[in-house]
Parts: sequence; C-alpha cells; structure tokens
Amino acid sequence: MGVVGRVGAWVLALVVWVVLVEAPGPARAEGDAVLVTGSIAGADPGVVVASAALEPVATPGRDAAGTVRLHDLPASVVEVAGSVFTVRLDPGEVPAGFVSPEGLVTVALRFVDPVSGTVSETMTSALLVKGLGGESWADPLATPDELEMGLDARAASSLPPVPELRVRMGQGRLPAEVRGPLASAASRGASTAELRRMAAAVCGYGPNAPTTNRWATVGTSYPLKRDTATLTHGSSSKSTFGVAVNGGSGWEASGSRTVGDDWEQTFKPRRMMRSYRVQVHYKRQTCWDSTGSVVLSRKWVPQFETGGTDEHRLSTRPDWRKCVRVVPGTWNRGEERGDDYQLSYGVKFKDKIGIDLRTQRAYTTESLLTYEVMQRRRMCGNTRFPSKASKIRERLAS
Repeated sequence: MGVVGRVGAWVLALVVWVVLVEAPGPARAEGDAVLVTGSIAGADPGVVVASAALEPVATPGRDAAGTVRLHDLPASVVEVAGSVFTVRLDPGEVPAGFVSPEGLVTVALRFVDPVSGTVSETMTSALLVKGLGGESWADPLATPDELEMGLDARAASSLPPVPELRVRMGQGRLPAEVRGPLASAASRGASTAELRRMAAAVCGYGPNAPTTNRWATVGTSYPLKRDTATLTHGSSSKSTFGVAVNGGSGWEASGSRTVGDDWEQTFKPRRMMRSYRVQVHYKRQTCWDSTGSVVLSRKWVPQFETGGTDEHRLSTRPDWRKCVRVVPGTWNRGEERGDDYQLSYGVKFKDKIGIDLRTQRAYTTESLLTYEVMQRRRMCGNTRFPSKASKIRERLAS
C-alpha cells in the first residue's frame, strides 16, 4: 500500500509568480499551512506582486485533451519579506480536479523584477499529510515510516519538513512589449494591484502541446567479480525529476516535480556495474501575458512515469572511501531513508534542449538497492557509511 493509502496523504504542487519587496522575514509556525519557503538571490527589494496557481492533474491519456489551464489562487497565499518568500495554502482551497487520485501535482515559482524585467522560475512539490487533528505539509519524498513516526509523535514539527528552495534571479527577461510598460509603472509608483495585473502570467498546455518520453537514472550499483546487484523501484515510493525553463535566454534546469511510483519492477540481478533507468513523460508548458498574445516562458515539466525501464552499463568505478566490512549474504540499502539517491544529470534531455535534468529518489523498505555478496567484501558509501549513503559500491576485503 502506498503513502496515500497508509496515512491519507496527498502530494500537491503550485505555480507561483512573485516580485520582491523588503519587509521583516516571516517565521514558520506549526500548523499555519506553510507549503514551502525559500530565499531569492540577485534581486533588489521592490513592490510585492504575488500570484499563485495550481497545476492540473497529470494522467496518462490526457495529451489529447483540449487546452488545460492552471487554477489561479488568491495573491494572499504568497508572502515575500526581503529575500525570503513563504507560501501558505489552506488545503481546503485546493479544487478536487487539481489533485490526482495518487495525490500528485506540479509546482513552479516565477519571480519578476519590475524595474529590470528580469525573471526567474523554479518548481517544487509538497506532501499533504492528514492527521494530528488537521492537515500538515511535509517533504514530498517522505517515506511511509517517516510519516508514521511523525503522526505517532502527534506534532506537525515531527514530520519531515518541506525542503527550502534557493532561487537565483536573471534566468531571462520579459519581452520588450511587457518589460517596458511594467518598468514605467514601477518607476511612477504604481500600486501593487496594478503591477500584479501587468506582471500576471497565464500558463497552461495547449491541445497540441509537445510531449516527449525521457530516460531518468534512479539508481546505480557497482558489484565485484561474482557478486550481483539489483534495484527495486517500488510502488510505495516517490521520485523527483527536474524541470527545464526557457525565459528567453535559453534552457536552464530550475526546480523539480515529485511524482508517485504507482508501479513496480525489480531489475534482474547482474554482475556488471550499471545505472537503472525509468521512463518519464514530459510535456511542454507555455506561459503568456494577460492578453494571451505574448509568450513569456516555456517549460518542460515531468508529468508521470510511463512504466518503461532500461539499464546502462557503467565503465568507471567511483573511488568512495566510507567503507565497512561485510560477510557473504544479501545486503540491502533501504531499511532507513538516509541520504536520497541524487544525480544532477539524471534525466537525459541534452539531445533535445542542450542540458540534462536532475533526479532524486528516496530509499524505502519497498524500494531497495540489493547486493548479493559471495565472499567477504567492503561496502563503501559516497556521502557517509553505506547504511545511509546515497550511492554504494563494493571493494575487495583488503
């Protein structure tokens, strides 16, 4: 049974556009529906123009549908204080059509400097956990065990927190026909409401929006000699895949979306060093100005896993030194979450947009990396000892 079935959790994501302002930094309080917080670098404080929208549910077979638009939320859900932003969202305000049966959606944040017209966009996801006398947000990759421990502690602060975001301004600039009037309005001291209206974006997927299936690496193994290794991509886990944004200055990796692994495969045990790949369906989103005549940005956004799998032979064995001795037997990484598997170039997109995108996957009791050890070895982790490392290799016993 997956996370949703075990604790009544939903994974949500939202799309947020923000222009900065200087104010006291907001503090996160337990139970105040803080969805995500983060910091913004490379921009001067200005007048707040904040808006938010929820991304529609992504399901197989929806590509043939008509235009799918995002759902606008009240501007009050976003607060900006100096270089810190906070998004607070009441779960009761989320329309049913924007939460999938598995609880998955997509999140993007858009930051605009009204004076220079520079823009930065990113995405993130969060997990909505029901319990504790209400509903709380948690890390989108939280494992069932982590959620149960948080609920047993009966405190929202005991749940794995939503990771904070770091945003760098200057990915692109608004088109001249939008940038000029916005800068003029800011220079004459236009109201926040007017700037919000002028900076507003309308995002969605047209009936002929391009799509593509991409291979994404979700694990690696490095067995020795007669030993074998395998990976179980489990149905109770979740994976995060990168988003690509083009705001007028070319494609950049910015943010991610977490999707549910609502299927499962255990790869065949092999002796070779290899990476494990799953296929991810991406769709191109377009954002227009409020008139619908000027394109502001485009994004490649992961929609769901198709269920396709592949493997890739690796030729180089990494020199990791966080080692422990092990005896023959079955060795599993995944009984505790520890460090997530992460790869900055995990989603293979370079042939299409010139860059690859990141992957991140949590280890769980049903999503294991397994080594069959035939004789005494040393098991070595990259980030720390192998019991909680994000990547593991074998070495000779001596």
